[in-house]
Amino acid sequence: MTTIIEQSRTWQGLGGRAEWSQAWERTRELIGLRPDRFSDHDSDGTQEDGISALATALYITAREQRIEAAAVPRQAIDDLMDRRPGETVLDIVRRWEAHLENLGHDVDCTTDPVSARW
Repeated sequence: MTTIIEQSRTWQGLGGRAEWSQAWERTRELIGLRPDRFSDHDSDGTQEDGISALATALYITAREQRIEAAAVPRQAIDDLMDRRPGETVLDIVRRWEAHLENLGHDVDCTTDPVSARW
């Protein structure tokens, strides 16, 4: 197991819905498929942000579509991450927050592992 995989368990946090754990497990599977793309060192936090974003996108999509995280299609992740015409980066943030709030999360709650990661 690589350090980045181990570190992802810390990023995941403790508790949360089963879909949150499943999203992180799927994220770790995907990282494992391309270990050449991930360094064991994340000095600037970009890997943490990117890996956490992938897990969050898998979680959002799995919950909204009522499917397993492993069944989430790549296009669904791209749709969440890609900027829509006329959309700013802040608009993307607001869109993700709206998804999380619609799923019952208070994005300011530090005791909810999903919100805390957000």
